[in-house]
Amino acid sequence: MDAAESIAAGTALPQLPPVLLAAQDRLFATRSAIHAFAYRPTDLYPPELHERIGEWLNVDGFEWAHGVYMAMRNADAEASRRLEEAVSSRRLFGFGRRAPAQRASTQPVTDDTPLGRLRTALREIQPDTSLDPLPAAPWLDDLIPEWEILRARPHVAQFHIHPVDTHAVRAVVEARRLFSQDQFDCEAPAVARELGRPDELLLAALLHDIGKGHPGDHSVAGAVIAERVASRAGLPPDEEARLVTAVREHLLLPNVATRRNIADREVIEDTARRAGDANTLRLLYLLAIADACASGPNVWSQWKAQLMRSLYVRVMAVLAADAPDAAMPRPEAIVETLAERFPADVVEAHLAGLDADYLISVPPETIGDHIALIAEAAGGTAVRHDRLGEIDRLTIVTSDKTGIIQSVTGALVGHNASVLGGEAHTRADGTAIQVWHVSDALGVGIDDRRWGRILAAVPAAIEGTFDIEERLAEVRQSYPARPLANVPTIVNVNNTASQEFTVLEIFTADRRGLLYGITKALHEQRIDIHLAKVDTIGPEVVDAFYIRRADGRRIEEPDAVERLERLLVEVIDGLAP
Repeated sequence: MDAAESIAAGTALPQLPPVLLAAQDRLFATRSAIHAFAYRPTDLYPPELHERIGEWLNVDGFEWAHGVYMAMRNADAEASRRLEEAVSSRRLFGFGRRAPAQRASTQPVTDDTPLGRLRTALREIQPDTSLDPLPAAPWLDDLIPEWEILRARPHVAQFHIHPVDTHAVRAVVEARRLFSQDQFDCEAPAVARELGRPDELLLAALLHDIGKGHPGDHSVAGAVIAERVASRAGLPPDEEARLVTAVREHLLLPNVATRRNIADREVIEDTARRAGDANTLRLLYLLAIADACASGPNVWSQWKAQLMRSLYVRVMAVLAADAPDAAMPRPEAIVETLAERFPADVVEAHLAGLDADYLISVPPETIGDHIALIAEAAGGTAVRHDRLGEIDRLTIVTSDKTGIIQSVTGALVGHNASVLGGEAHTRADGTAIQVWHVSDALGVGIDDRRWGRILAAVPAAIEGTFDIEERLAEVRQSYPARPLANVPTIVNVNNTASQEFTVLEIFTADRRGLLYGITKALHEQRIDIHLAKVDTIGPEVVDAFYIRRADGRRIEEPDAVERLERLLVEVIDGLAP
């Protein structure tokens, strides 16, 4: 007798099986802990709460989260099983629910090998038909026994909103879309047609995070596992080599695009060397897009798409035996594009004063917007707010001087605006051009009134008439501190990534006033910022700065490097969340 029959008969409900009793206990305990932190009824279990809930329950937060995901899956599987039984025996009791989607393939399996079954599954699988997107099966155990480590495994990186296995399957679905859908003009369908190997891309998408849960760098561990999978599957040597490289280097293009000067010939040639050949580069490009789209909101954006597309084109030129400069945007083409807006000599003079990274990373129409804003500034400061897709964009042009980034970011944080990403460039005549992608730190959206205050505060901050420290104190007093993600602060001073500049990389948890605190510390140390790249993904931040001392020297002495790294760690960890 099931629960419905018991209710109809007025008898006691049947005892739940042990696996569901355990799931019920864990889910109730988790819900109580969530309510204790939220001070209101809610059933959301975001990754940033995993550790705090573990502390509240006096358990390991990571292992507890894994158990929560498994509990939900066990309950989902049992509910689906009983619903299927009810449908098959025509006992739906008038609720009109449809039978759940079949998890097995609905198409005949023409290749009954484990690889054939996997390829069939990858062509059809959908992550929303079950909480367990790739259920255990003998053929899966034979081909990828390492998959069990990923099953319901929480991500350590908190910008991921799904467990590792679900993220991998969602990456497969996103990879399938790339053959027909283009987002942010990254020309993915054209690249996919050139690759011409959909099964290769789908397998790489499934395995790109297979190294998670193993010691060391997950990309390196994953490459070893991918080689084993390729051997078990009997892949041809060239396909195996591409798969292994794709797993090992799946973060190569997004990391280089958002942290390096992609106009630097050495950067391009090193990226080409690591990719190896044109088809592997195509695979890496498509995989990086699918990975980002499957990770969470705002991980893939128009700004990142532009950077990565520009990087891809330059690296492909190297692999096609052309010089990387062959893929550089031609100034005359930009002049032609903007011919209806500006005289040729105005555009040519603007481009001549900027480095190649600007030409690569900024689309022609946006270059035209910068020229117009510089004319509006007339030697002073001009600011403009618009939207890039779903993200607010703030553009500033002003006369270059030390501390501009500090002033701008201080004005932003003083109005509860967070920097998601952006770049800063300086023209040869001393005109600074900064573009910042901004979100609301309060999570409600920045309305027109607050944007009006921001647009007034930024020029005032640059001129020194807006008291940033006083405003920050007011913000910290008026708004409660946010939970700080469990992300250690790592500062790396790199003198091998560029011959002209020291590259400063900072990995840390996002917190109020982070970019302002970093740039203020650099300004106080008389360190100039030539190029800044900022990337905020959920609660995590990766900032990269191309820097030199005010006298033009790099920071190379071991003691100076150590002092700078130590100083920035102290500054960052001393900031209130």
